[in-house]
Amino acid sequence: MKKLGLLFAGLLAVLSLSVAGAVKFTDVPPGHWAEEAVYKLADEGIILGFPDGTFRGNEYLTRYQAALLIYRLLERLRSEMKAGVDQETLTALRNALQELAAEVASLGVRVSALEDNAVTKADLKKALANLPKGGMDMTAVNELKAQVEALAADLAALKTKVEANADSVKALNELAVLLNQDVLSLQDRVATLEKMMTGAPKGKGTPATGADLKALTEYVQALSGDVASLAGKVKGLEGDVSTLKRNAFTISGSLGLTYKAIDASGFAGYDIDRFIEDSAFSAGDTDSPKNKQVVDDAEGLTSTPGNTTASLSVKFQTQKLTGTSKGEGVNTYEELFQFSLKASAWSSISSGGSATNLNLWIDEVSTTLTVAKGQQLELSFGQSPKAKFTEYVFDNDANSYGPGIVAKLKGLPLGATFTGVYGNNGLPGTDYFYGGHLALSPMKNFSIGGSYLAQDSFANPVWGIDASLGLGPISLMGEYFSDATAATSYYAKAKTSFGAFSLGASYRSIAASVTAANMASNDLFTSDNDAPFAADQQGFGVDLGATFGLIGLKGEYQAYDLPIGTPHTYMKGSVSLGTDKTDDDDNRLATGLKGFYLSAYYADVDSGACGVAGWKPGQTLDSGYNATLKHFADAPDALISGLGFTVAYNGGSCTNDLAVYGQYDAKFGPVNATLIGRYYNDMLAASTTTKYGVKAETDALALPFKPSLMGGYVARTTTGGISETKWFAGVKFAEFLFAPHSTFKAQYGSYSSAGLSLTPAATDKDKAFDPATNYLYTTTAGAGGSLTGFELSWTYWDLTASFGSYVDNAGNYADAFKIAYTVEF
Repeated sequence: MKKLGLLFAGLLAVLSLSVAGAVKFTDVPPGHWAEEAVYKLADEGIILGFPDGTFRGNEYLTRYQAALLIYRLLERLRSEMKAGVDQETLTALRNALQELAAEVASLGVRVSALEDNAVTKADLKKALANLPKGGMDMTAVNELKAQVEALAADLAALKTKVEANADSVKALNELAVLLNQDVLSLQDRVATLEKMMTGAPKGKGTPATGADLKALTEYVQALSGDVASLAGKVKGLEGDVSTLKRNAFTISGSLGLTYKAIDASGFAGYDIDRFIEDSAFSAGDTDSPKNKQVVDDAEGLTSTPGNTTASLSVKFQTQKLTGTSKGEGVNTYEELFQFSLKASAWSSISSGGSATNLNLWIDEVSTTLTVAKGQQLELSFGQSPKAKFTEYVFDNDANSYGPGIVAKLKGLPLGATFTGVYGNNGLPGTDYFYGGHLALSPMKNFSIGGSYLAQDSFANPVWGIDASLGLGPISLMGEYFSDATAATSYYAKAKTSFGAFSLGASYRSIAASVTAANMASNDLFTSDNDAPFAADQQGFGVDLGATFGLIGLKGEYQAYDLPIGTPHTYMKGSVSLGTDKTDDDDNRLATGLKGFYLSAYYADVDSGACGVAGWKPGQTLDSGYNATLKHFADAPDALISGLGFTVAYNGGSCTNDLAVYGQYDAKFGPVNATLIGRYYNDMLAASTTTKYGVKAETDALALPFKPSLMGGYVARTTTGGISETKWFAGVKFAEFLFAPHSTFKAQYGSYSSAGLSLTPAATDKDKAFDPATNYLYTTTAGAGGSLTGFELSWTYWDLTASFGSYVDNAGNYADAFKIAYTVEF
């Protein structure tokens, strides 16, 4: 039975006794809307409460508890009959209950009619079949009102998401509004009834008879049945709403419109990200694949007449849907059909207003459905679907190989998964590819797979076999594959652990022709790839590790030819104290010095050779020894909170250098500041680098327009006349012109270099405020020079207007203006 309702309190008010409550429940808040009714019940002995002195008004009643309450109520009414009940009051009560019962019955008819309009007969039959057998317990009017209000809120929110079901949602919404109005009317009647019962004077009129009491009891029972029936219908409607929610579509994306005009002379090759923080005219990361750097991309600020570009990106996505096949709907996909679509379109409009191009780019459409019990089919197609067979064969899960389709079928016999691909590599001509990968996992910790991929431009197809096996503490894995030149490669790795020790071993033979192009793998040998060995090598390696409390020991030996025919050996031994992370409670060198880490190693490659290519992609190996001490800024027991620093020494025939660097993040009143410093001494090259800098930004100040200030300065100097310097200063108004969604930002900055190029190179990275690196932006030699400029940018909600003016030391300049309007949905 649901919570004790206001109706019981109203019926008990006929007793019209008002005894100063001797009973006080600890969990009935003073001033609660039902406080008076609760204590009248307690004073009358109808409710006794719990032994711990609580009322527990939010708990549910059992049928036994309800029976006991009604019994006590009836007994109290019978005793009152003997003392005499005002006949006028009893008549008014009877009439009010008759009207209330009639109103509820009418409300039930209206609910039935609205249900017929809101749902199909099949849906209604299903909803009625789900109603509990034997009726329902009485629910308070206020409880029913809360349910209907929640239903109305759900329908209002759902209406904007499921336009395909607009008619049904509209009907359900109208139903909720009508139910809410009727319940409010019922509540008003109950309030009037309570007032009439509690306000009636005692001892007037003719005492009530037993027949009156019997009639009153029948009214109460009839009212209880009507309310329970209405509550059941509301629950049925809630089920329909839940179905609509589950099948709802979501649409997200952005719409943008940009007008840009540029007046420039000779400034096209520069990168303004070096001296303007978060520039409004930055070209962004234009590399393909993206390298997550913007300072290696020139902005291309050449003279351009007023030009408008528009862009639209849209993503459609569903939750898990229930679907059926065509015809008789024999195949049913219960809550296992799902898809998403990402699309973007853009156009370029000249100052004359005529469209010069319009394209639609479907990035990827993906769907998941069930084709049989326990089997799922995942499909994706478009301009940039992503897939991966192995680390070497068709590895394109980070950067798509080109337009096409990818299908993955899971749950096949023997734990099999099949991935198939078809498409074009995006290069000029009709260079199509197709292939697949089948992976079997017939038992736990064992899998074996096969790959095949052909492409029009390949002289031979790419194929491979991969496998992994776990035998207790031992794990094995390997791969054997060929590339488009028909050269074969393979590798095998083993790893085990026993107690405090770990042991690993590997053997590999990777052909020189293993390249991204020959393996159809855009991710091969990039930061998005985990290929364990570089191309054009063969050899073996072993490694051993041990951990004893805070002490860690490692040893490694590699014997390999790289390139094949040129042998190398590499040995390395290391010891560490503490752990190289801050979230380890055992990372402690001494009591009270948590956050420190000490490590040292000795390495030998080819008995002292320097700069030898390593067996891992992009790795270079040196002989020598090293000792490093680190302190972590965010360690709980940091020496100075916010201060992180490193001291590292490298010695030997290949290197002899010392590096000391650190960073300190602190807050001084409203100022958030970061200070960096670095000292590096390359003793073999007789070269020294110093680097230092500070950047700060204030919180929004309690002044008109809520301004905040920002600025920074960083410089490095290296022996030989090499230097870089950057500084910037700016102000931001969080409430420009007193509008809370209007911001204005002004910034002035400068970058200069000596002996270094001002134009960006592919190897440039943003290391300006990175104390672990010698340079700010570049190591590329050049004539040097300076870049200076300022930007003004005003944003109001989704509208941004920006102006920038830049110049180099030779007088080359660029003035740029743009207005951008972007809305995300």
